[in-house]
Amino acid sequence: MVGVDLVRECQRCIAKVADEVEGGILYVDSGAGEALHFMGGLPFILQLGVRAVCSLEIASPLDAVVAWRPGELQKVVVLTTQLLSDAHRYILRCLRCHPAVRHCTVFTSISQDAHSACPETPLGTDSFREYTSLLLQDLQLPSFTPKGDDASSYVQGDVEGTPSPTGSTESDGRPGPRLSITVEHLPMMLCPLTKSVFVLPSGSAEAEAPLSDNRPNSSLGPGLPAIDTGVPLDGDDYIPSGATLLAHMLQHFTAQLELKVEVFSLGPLAQIVGKMVTGLASPIATEHGAQKRSAGLLLVDRSLDLITPSCHNDVLLDRVFSSLPRRPAKLRPPHPPGVSSNFQSCPVVRRPVDFRVPTKSYQDGSDKNSSNMGLVFPLFPIMSSWDTVSQGKKYDNSKSTAVEGKNAGVEIMGGSLAVPWDQLGVDRVNSLLEKSNKDGTLLLRKWLHEAWRLEKQTIRGKGRLGTMTLTELASLRTGLASKPDMALRHLSLLQVAQAVEEALSTARWSEWEALASAERILRLTAGDGSQSLALQLRDMVQQTSSDNMLDLTKVLTLAIVGYALAGETTPRIGSSGPFAWEEEAVLKESLVDAILQGPPRGADLGFLRGLDQALDSHWHRLQSGGIESLEQNKEKSIQADEEWEKWEGVDGGSEEGEEFNDMQLKLELRDRLQEVVNVLHRVAAARVRLPLPLRSSEEQNGAMPSSLLQRIFSLTFSKVDIPGVQHHSSAVGRFFKSGLGRFGLGQAKPKLGDQKLIIVFVIGGIQASEVRDIREAQVGAPGGDDVEVLIGGTTILTPADMYDLLLGSCYSV
Repeated sequence: MVGVDLVRECQRCIAKVADEVEGGILYVDSGAGEALHFMGGLPFILQLGVRAVCSLEIASPLDAVVAWRPGELQKVVVLTTQLLSDAHRYILRCLRCHPAVRHCTVFTSISQDAHSACPETPLGTDSFREYTSLLLQDLQLPSFTPKGDDASSYVQGDVEGTPSPTGSTESDGRPGPRLSITVEHLPMMLCPLTKSVFVLPSGSAEAEAPLSDNRPNSSLGPGLPAIDTGVPLDGDDYIPSGATLLAHMLQHFTAQLELKVEVFSLGPLAQIVGKMVTGLASPIATEHGAQKRSAGLLLVDRSLDLITPSCHNDVLLDRVFSSLPRRPAKLRPPHPPGVSSNFQSCPVVRRPVDFRVPTKSYQDGSDKNSSNMGLVFPLFPIMSSWDTVSQGKKYDNSKSTAVEGKNAGVEIMGGSLAVPWDQLGVDRVNSLLEKSNKDGTLLLRKWLHEAWRLEKQTIRGKGRLGTMTLTELASLRTGLASKPDMALRHLSLLQVAQAVEEALSTARWSEWEALASAERILRLTAGDGSQSLALQLRDMVQQTSSDNMLDLTKVLTLAIVGYALAGETTPRIGSSGPFAWEEEAVLKESLVDAILQGPPRGADLGFLRGLDQALDSHWHRLQSGGIESLEQNKEKSIQADEEWEKWEGVDGGSEEGEEFNDMQLKLELRDRLQEVVNVLHRVAAARVRLPLPLRSSEEQNGAMPSSLLQRIFSLTFSKVDIPGVQHHSSAVGRFFKSGLGRFGLGQAKPKLGDQKLIIVFVIGGIQASEVRDIREAQVGAPGGDDVEVLIGGTTILTPADMYDLLLGSCYSV
């Protein structure tokens, strides 16, 4: 039986609406642009017969000037992955930019039922018809040009201070009376990284919607499912909007693949989504006599395994994903007053999966070398943030503002990791997903040698047996790209080689190996008890001032691993965490001292927002000698803690006032770090209720641990019951179980291992190493090769992403 090709399935859904798209300007938002990029990019879109492809967020009247097809513009097509209420301002301004159009079709990846079920939109059960009426009404209102950047000046769809056309009835942005508007649902707006691996677009409503509320005892943050506290989450008040949108998306996903699924779940949020998927009716009517293919859908909460995505594993593409720059995330501006919804929640800012390969090699001084010319193309310049970043600005994800940045354009320049319309390039990335660092580089050497032989070129020198050095990789790449015609013929291979070369550069290699070594030390120490783990974490914090390899963000990421390991080895974890109070107090004071010693190297810590000016002032006085040594200052602050009356009536500008400000700063840092520690406590408690064994005997002896997905699929391919996995029966299934089962006519409980096609979706995101783990479990099991596995998740996760989701956003101002 022919396997499922996710790229072709997504293309098939888009091709169904080719007649409605042909001849019009296609406007796509950031999420739709990201999805279309992985479906085939610009060549695939142009095959649909569109007049032009433009960004919805920065729509302009000038979009009608440059067109791939001549003729008068009469049709506008909008493709959005957002809720209609969130995309309304952009759609409204887009239509006002083209008042002469006669027809507008709005395609949304969110179904009508999902709109009515989502609490974040004011639209009701007949949401598409209601929105059509709303859009027509707002189009008849006079347009307004906002003055200034204040959010209160945005009205009825004008955004980002862009003026609408002004003048007569048509030039004032109001279309003629003959405008017709159609709203339709377009499913399968996914990012198929390969034929069998997919994630959600980072700018889509399903990816941005929160996965948990702000409960102090269970929430890990809005971007991850809450931990299992033993309290059932059955009421509507406990269902996050992300679960609702995800359930509808998965239902349409399986319906488009013509699958009859048995739903299984592991984790509290996964159980909620599983129940919703089972209860939803199929959106596609089955023809009489047609049979659907049977499949199993496994939903897993990311919070059940926080160690795997936080670790620096021995997978080549994990290094590549962590090393390459990404397009900056698009931040949604505040809701305009006209379309604000009754229920407001802060969207999750996820980094796009559009990995960019730099045009410069780590050893190249400039782009004048012709070896780089084949790496600049192709770009996909319909992303919403392309125009802003290319002008020397970039978005600060911690603040909803655009800030100036030196060489900010490097964040989006360069080619994509895999050229989507090059099937061979996609297959190469798919092959590297399951390769370790050593095996992956050797496979890359084989591909480069084959390309050299195909070009009838002589390979100079011989590589070392069993390994490929960075110098050899650079030599093979630059030689193959020395001529433009050869570079274009092997573009996708050069992209992959450049990406691997970037990931294996000396600085990145040393940092990755240092962090991997620290994680191995934590695993070995975990067997000695929580006290040893706390001491190891404290020593790592103290090394940040002397070790150039570790900065505070990396050490706090190691703390996520350390607390999770402590949670596995501690039988009972209370609200105070897995460590003793004294051990944790010493660890927190070490973190405070490390922050006060100087500006943290590396990325923004996130939880220090709002203290920028106070910290900058402190560090400036520390460098200028205005503050005593750290040891003297610590002794003085301990004495000051016991003499609070000393600070009464102190003038802030005096010497004592500066000392008072330092004390205030230190107390505020302790409060912020306590928020961080509270999240780490929940990280430690995340897997307490997991029925699966936490660590095997080999892992307890210091061996590399297997991920949760590897353990699940090892049991799945062995066709045994998986502890904790719940099967969700449909109404008919429950009838056979409870009704006819009394007369001995009941059906046996389905097993996930009985299915020939399994779809696993990790709610919260997946890591590249988990794709390898699943395939290793599949190869090692008898009959595993006969089972087809589709792997999906909310997004691609790196250790830096886990830090941002867990600790970087744990304090909001």
